[in-house]
Amino acid sequence: MNNSTCGILYWPALAVLSTTNVATLVTCIFVLVLVWYLDLYRKTVYRLALYQVLAALEVAAVLVAQIQFKNYDSSDRRMCVATAYFLLQSQWTKLLLVVCITIHLFCYAVFHRNLKRFELLYLLSSVLLPFLIAAIPLTTDTYGLAGSWCWIQDGNDDCSTPYGHTGLIQQFVLWTVPSIIILLMTSVAMVAMIIIVAKRSCPDRSSESISITGRYQNRKALKQLLPLAAYPILFCVFNVLPFSNIVFEAKDIDNMERVFEVGAALSNAGWGLTTALVLVAHIAVVKCSRQNKIKAESAIEYRYMSAPAARV
Repeated sequence: MNNSTCGILYWPALAVLSTTNVATLVTCIFVLVLVWYLDLYRKTVYRLALYQVLAALEVAAVLVAQIQFKNYDSSDRRMCVATAYFLLQSQWTKLLLVVCITIHLFCYAVFHRNLKRFELLYLLSSVLLPFLIAAIPLTTDTYGLAGSWCWIQDGNDDCSTPYGHTGLIQQFVLWTVPSIIILLMTSVAMVAMIIIVAKRSCPDRSSESISITGRYQNRKALKQLLPLAAYPILFCVFNVLPFSNIVFEAKDIDNMERVFEVGAALSNAGWGLTTALVLVAHIAVVKCSRQNKIKAESAIEYRYMSAPAARV
């Protein structure tokens, strides 16, 4: 990034970031209240989705805090360092929760193994491990203003590099490379999982190895899989632009930098908003399907009860 733009965020990106993150905060809080009101947190499926919403809420709150450092002349560096710390910590929490839900879904759908008993374990690991990872730049004092963000610095506020390449190495080792690897692995796992379950649930005349009961169980697994599968898929989709932005900044391609900067701002904030909306849609679909089922059963019972006795 050029020195003239160091610490300055393109104003459309700032507008997108501000609007989307405020909307995400409001939506996530609404979803939390809705899940509590409907008493859905007692079910494992909704708890796994709820963890994604909580991660989205923290990420949105940190991104809102980041807005105060956009286009600023001077500010309290301690606040900037704290915001940078929680940005890395919240992003890693989001990342690890996506990994956990992918593993949970893969084992349940492919191997028919429910990892419900490990729920507390991978929840604690997703929450506690990011605090340790985010503490590494504190030991080298590399948190600060990094371009238009408070994050791991690859230089001073004027874009010089007094630390050599320590900050740049930490950016790639602590976030960019692991997140890209996890992004690719999650994408492959989700595609393979859906193909395997869909193939098992479809009848195959050439093979009678799968019974009708087995096909029914696979179809049931597929129905439970699809709503939760949306969260790893959303993570993959919404991280394409931020990673592309990193590549274009590294190559210093000025004519595309602004486009990807706006796209990255929208992606970072849009993931949380979409995550919350997916859970709302999931709840609405389940509730509507249950009501339709109840109405259908009531209609059948009414027809049976109103039928003449002579037909019985």
